[in-house]
Amino acid sequence: MRPYQEGDRNHYPDWVRLDEGHVIANTDDPASPKISFDVLSGLGGKPEQALSRSLEMNGYGNTRTSWTPLEQVEIVPQRVGGDMYLRAGTARIGGRESTVFAVLNQFSGQTDIQIWLYSAPDDVYRDWGGVMSMLELNGILNQAAIPQGEHARIASAGVAKQVEFYEQAYTLRIQSIINGIMMTQAQTTLMMGELNYDLLFGEDFTGMIAD
Repeated sequence: MRPYQEGDRNHYPDWVRLDEGHVIANTDDPASPKISFDVLSGLGGKPEQALSRSLEMNGYGNTRTSWTPLEQVEIVPQRVGGDMYLRAGTARIGGRESTVFAVLNQFSGQTDIQIWLYSAPDDVYRDWGGVMSMLELNGILNQAAIPQGEHARIASAGVAKQVEFYEQAYTLRIQSIINGIMMTQAQTTLMMGELNYDLLFGEDFTGMIAD
């Protein structure tokens, strides 16, 4: 069963909690979906190095991944403080084609970097809703706020487009908070309905980087 958010808590039905920051769906399956949270220091505040270290720590060290470029979310340093980076990639894990999604946060004046890593076989990731599940698990918005007719297109989009959608949705959410709008589910649904999905999910020319 896919992980989901209810209230301000994430739930992982039938998953195994390895420790406070690491959960896995099936410990006997090397391709199993898993979610990791690490806080890394001593790397000079460099997100690329922090992500590489986190990948090694969480068992991806020998996994060849084709990554999107590390994307800095522009609204964070402008309005929130600190920096936020997104990256997604495709890899073969446990013999299955898989998606890896990374969210990095670094607060102003600190060198520590928080890293969320999500991975799942491609078919499982699509069933979760793709990037929509990433937005939900990070408390940005519920999947129900996104027009139902767009779910299949979003979930099956390339990873570069999914990173772009995450940034767009996050930016809209932060802008509403900055403007003092505590949005109800209905208002969030209305906001997400105003996005130009045809423009967002047109042909993807973004390059990938093989690591």
